[in-house]
Amino acid sequence: MDILKAEIMKKQKQLEENNVLERNKKLFKYCDENKKDPVRNDEHKVADESMRNAVEVNQAYFNKILSTKPNKCDRKCDVDVPDEKITYEDIQKMSVRFDRGDRDFDMSVITQFIQFLLLMWGNHLNSRSTAERMSTKGKMASATYAQTREYVKPLLRKLKNKSLSESITDSLTNIVKHMLDRNYILASDAYL
Repeated sequence: MDILKAEIMKKQKQLEENNVLERNKKLFKYCDENKKDPVRNDEHKVADESMRNAVEVNQAYFNKILSTKPNKCDRKCDVDVPDEKITYEDIQKMSVRFDRGDRDFDMSVITQFIQFLLLMWGNHLNSRSTAERMSTKGKMASATYAQTREYVKPLLRKLKNKSLSESITDSLTNIVKHMLDRNYILASDAYL
């Protein structure tokens, strides 16, 4: 209790020294105290200036980030699509020599075909309307795409390094061959 009384006395003495408290009044306006105390006003000015400088620095940094970051899409993209320059016609041309015993060539065709499928899927997801993207079904489709890309990375890495086992390569060759012929039932059977 003595601590509380001492603190009250200290505050009253401070108010009397600053001539804020007029005689016969128990209350004063907070703004009156600031007017009478020049040190406190200077502290606020310094704090305001430092805050203003910090905001200017943050704005400059933000503008720098926006100017250096290339815009991949003119509208908001939903999923990240790889910048592969693969066309279906190129894969069709390569399929003439496909499944003729050249295992390395088969792996490169399989790699390009998988990348082409991911590219088409990603472009389809990005072409959706904003309402469709924001729906639960749309968010699930985007999450499935992102998860699939992550899960396919090790397979693509092994295909590019030509280190995939022969049995898996043969199965993938059969699946891709049937898909290029647009015989999806046989492709599904080859998978199973």
